Amino acid sequence: MDKSRLEIEKPMKILLAIDDSPYSEQVVETILARHWPTSAEFKILVVLESMEGVKEEEHLAHALDSYAAAQEKRHHAAEHLADKVRKKMHAAIKGVSVHCLVKKGQPADEILAVAHEWGADTIILGAHGKDVCPHNLLGSVSHAVAKNANCTVEIVRPEEHRLKVIGETRLAHASKQAHSGNKG
Repeated sequence: MDKSRLEIEKPMKILLAIDDSPYSEQVVETILARHWPTSAEFKILVVLESMEGVKEEEHLAHALDSYAAAQEKRHHAAEHLADKVRKKMHAAIKGVSVHCLVKKGQPADEILAVAHEWGADTIILGAHGKDVCPHNLLGSVSHAVAKNANCTVEIVRPEEHRLKVIGETRLAHASKQAHSGNKG
């Protein structure tokens, strides 16, 4: 008998990096629309960036109390967000394992560190890229993750952005054809 058939299949580990943006909502909807094996393991990661500017406050003691309270409030909001997504996933994808994690730090660094430590097979995240140039479709976090990850990275763009880019591409193609004299 073939030894590989006797080995238990390693579960697929998917790291889902989200925040409270519409881009992350699209990521969650993309995940929920797919068929996943029941052996799949998901880890929902929310990274809280540090809050800047507190050292400039005139009343440092009050500012530090306010800072601590704001950090705690942000942490609870991040936990609530991750738990809400976890519940959605459990309802839509029966039998899969879903865990939540909230980290503090630089998002790209934390996403890469968690993916490495956990042994993720895939990282799925949204892109906050600005529409300044249609060729720059990725935000700095998604670009850094895609460039430095040791696993597959999937970057999900909102549907309206994908349609806009497709329309701009078709318009550019039609313009190029018109200038070259081709019709089709």
